[in-house]
Amino acid sequence: MNAPTDWLITTAGQGAAALLLWSWQALALLALAWLALKICKMKSPALRHQVWLFGLVAVATLPLSSLTIQRFPSLRPSGPALNYVVEAPQAIIDFASQPPAQTLPETAPGQTATASPVKVAAKTPTARRLLFPSFFAALFVAWIIGALITLARSMKNHLGVRRALKRAQSVRPADLGCDESALSAMGKVSMRISTEIHSPILFGVIRPTVLLPADIAGWTTSDERAAIIRHELAHVDRRDPAVNLFQTALSVIFFFHPMARYACRQLSLEREMACDDRVVASGVAAEVYAAGILKAAERSVIAAGPPGGAHQLAIFGARQILERRLEMILNTDRARMIAHQWRYLVLPIALIAVAGFLLIPRYSTENLSSRSPVNDSLKPAEGRTVKASYSREEQELIEMIQQVAAVVPQQWHFRGVKTGLPDERMLFVDFGVYNKRSPLTIIPLRPPQFSGNTILTKVEVGDFEVSVNGYSAVIDFIGAIHLSFPGQDKEEIVTDPYRVKIVRVNGQWQADRRNKSLPAVAKFWAPGPPVPLYPNYELQGPWAEAQKATPGITIVNNGDAEFSVQASPTSDDSQNAEAQIGDLEHRTCRCSAQAIENAVMKLGQLEVRAEKGIRFSHAEKGVQVTHDGVRVFAIDAIRFKDRFELQWGEQTYYALGSVKASYHLELKRLDIGSFPGTRLYRTPDRDGEAITLQQLAQELKDQALRRN
Repeated sequence: MNAPTDWLITTAGQGAAALLLWSWQALALLALAWLALKICKMKSPALRHQVWLFGLVAVATLPLSSLTIQRFPSLRPSGPALNYVVEAPQAIIDFASQPPAQTLPETAPGQTATASPVKVAAKTPTARRLLFPSFFAALFVAWIIGALITLARSMKNHLGVRRALKRAQSVRPADLGCDESALSAMGKVSMRISTEIHSPILFGVIRPTVLLPADIAGWTTSDERAAIIRHELAHVDRRDPAVNLFQTALSVIFFFHPMARYACRQLSLEREMACDDRVVASGVAAEVYAAGILKAAERSVIAAGPPGGAHQLAIFGARQILERRLEMILNTDRARMIAHQWRYLVLPIALIAVAGFLLIPRYSTENLSSRSPVNDSLKPAEGRTVKASYSREEQELIEMIQQVAAVVPQQWHFRGVKTGLPDERMLFVDFGVYNKRSPLTIIPLRPPQFSGNTILTKVEVGDFEVSVNGYSAVIDFIGAIHLSFPGQDKEEIVTDPYRVKIVRVNGQWQADRRNKSLPAVAKFWAPGPPVPLYPNYELQGPWAEAQKATPGITIVNNGDAEFSVQASPTSDDSQNAEAQIGDLEHRTCRCSAQAIENAVMKLGQLEVRAEKGIRFSHAEKGVQVTHDGVRVFAIDAIRFKDRFELQWGEQTYYALGSVKASYHLELKRLDIGSFPGTRLYRTPDRDGEAITLQQLAQELKDQALRRN
């Protein structure tokens, strides 16, 4: 099967998955709305109408809410039971869309599978592979056909009423024997009579028009006609035409959904009864109004009814509904609630809102295999399968990643620089650590036991997400690098989320190495001994002191996270004296220093703050100079002294000691290093178990890995 056909089947399958999930969410939400009405025992049609309307609006906004939550999956609780319930429809589609399973090689406990090239069924499709995707694609096509038919019927009805409206004759209430002063809202609504309709209709959203049968004066009294017109004006006052338009659009989408159809019928019924209450509350005699309703019903039964797509005076499809309306109108003991009483709506609306929030899956339907948390070793569970429901083009890109991962151990003597495909279309250094769930990517420096003699034994890759856009593509995946140490019986595993950007050149895919600003491979080498930046000079000022910080964490701003520094100059003379920078140091490093207080450095969700510190400005933004062979970049750095706080999102760590935070303005990279003796605590009293900056970096990285 060719690529366009594969793409169509894949797209239709994703559409079926999204529609199935949306239908399941709609069923749960609308069932909850029905249950809330039963529990609250609301007797007012206006309030019941509001609850049904809110439920349908919640259903309509679920796709947009899902997109928002999926960008920030941590906003949603991640309980396993809840995830299984929410994502059950996705699991069904995912299972049905997969070809015969490929099983990773069996491994002994504590080991992982090697990332060898995998021959995927996409190269040789079989009937079994296409059976379920084709079936769900056919379902999606059937839904499109059904929706188009429903839309065509609605448009036909709409155009029929519009034609009748153009041929209708304009009238005034006085022409029908009605008191114009009693119909105060008539000034913004036109009224016409037509021989093509048999019961009153309200038509139009922006410029509403009341369309009446031409012979209405022959079968109603003047009081009954006034009551009927009041009913239509009540719809205008309640903005029901706009609600009816929204309801029609939702009915087109969910033409097949029993609960959605039921909710729309209930919404229409409650809307009519809410307008009935307004008419009776305005002073119209209930008996007169009921008589007008009954006569209109008789006319609808005897004659051919008006087009069903327009708003009709009543719902005469069932005798029970008509009887219920008449009973509600004639019940003089019932309190008619006209104004919105929001206090009665708090509980049902809160239930629907919370349920809608909880029903949103944390991950999209485009790649369901990535919704499970990944552990550091990527050790597959028994019988775990490799997702292979990719197009041929996507599978080609995945195989490039797998081939690079497979040759890394044999070519490790190149230290990743030339490790990869023989034609160098993709190399190991093209694997960029990347957190796709956040604009900030954490790259912790590895602990001291990593040395230059580290041997990379295997690279494991999995959980691919592929996005192809014409001549460019992006692949996100999880990679686990296995390292051993000569003479030591142990192994370290470094797991990170990665991203590779690929472009098509002369018909071949190759890594996109344009604008590459950061060493791509994870930093699994231990930091080496400090190397003097300026070997020809012995610097002793505050800049030289700041370089003594031990690197602990690197944070790459791969999105649009905002960087800012807030501080004020200090009046402490000793602090100012400590920040004095010599002329030699200034000329050498092109930097300036200033003692500050109440310092705050922010980068996205990260914030570092302290009562005092020293701020360094290294060159100016965009300036790169060379001094004794050393390139000087624009850097904004602060040494936070003695006591500081580090906040990541909602987590705050309280530290004793000093830390240096340096932001590279050109590369959009923040390097944080600590000084000897610096420790971080989880409580404001700085007591209990302490951790180092490196341990904190690893902890934050593990949290990001679980989200990816």
